[in-house]
Amino acid sequence: MLSELEQEQPIFYEEAIIPIRNHKTNHAYLLETGNNDDEYVQNILMTFIKEIFTNNFKGDLSHEKLEHLLEKREFPDLIEIYPENDILRKEQFLDLKKRFQDKSVYNSIQMYIVYHAEKLNSSAANSILKFLEEPQEGIIGIFVTRNRYQVINTILSRCIVLKLLNVNNKFSLLVSEELQEFTNDIIGKKNLLLAFDSYFNNLFQNREKANSSLQSLKNMLEEYLQITIQENNPQINLTNVQILNLISVIDEAEKKVKYNVNIKLWLDSFLLSIMEVLNESSGNSF
Repeated sequence: MLSELEQEQPIFYEEAIIPIRNHKTNHAYLLETGNNDDEYVQNILMTFIKEIFTNNFKGDLSHEKLEHLLEKREFPDLIEIYPENDILRKEQFLDLKKRFQDKSVYNSIQMYIVYHAEKLNSSAANSILKFLEEPQEGIIGIFVTRNRYQVINTILSRCIVLKLLNVNNKFSLLVSEELQEFTNDIIGKKNLLLAFDSYFNNLFQNREKANSSLQSLKNMLEEYLQITIQENNPQINLTNVQILNLISVIDEAEKKVKYNVNIKLWLDSFLLSIMEVLNESSGNSF
């Protein structure tokens, strides 16, 4: 599984698995799963959990027995929290705190996993905040969500974010003709400011529409990245570095558009940032 993980998720492998093997484990992670299906995410998550436990385990169990208990969800120091009636409740985290007051059964680390972390409201988040602000040695939290920007900021800002690339069928996303044209303009390294009004009217007219367009654009770029990693003959005229830098630009744009910004000024800055990435990476000017 690790060799497959390294091939399919090279960024995750570099940012998550390698540090753990070098005995560098953080107290809180946020796993952003994107459009990957639940079974695939669970396989990656279990690999990640096993790496954390086996590289930090000091008890008497063999690694084989430890991994067996983890796979069967029978390891007492691993607690998984799911929404109840589509809500993550404060009481669930108060109960978690009580359970972690007791010493580890197997003299191991203790771990909690919060699924659908975007369903944390401020009350529930506040109840878990002490674990994040004053981390106790030997307690590790993993928050799982499809989109990090839907998670309350008090949680997001205190986690190491780990992003999974989309490994669904290539170019499986259904996108609007306008978004495809915008992507083609990026790939063609055009002067994006010349089509400012068209982009604004069709894709970025308000915060809600901008967020949707940014997420779709990022998903497309992640699919493109997966192709350039796995195949020797990339289907688009962008390097891996260019795509990664464009994804970073989108991440920053998503953060900024959440606030009460002038959407036209925001879009102008966003388009210029894209052009700068392509210009610096290729050595060409627009």
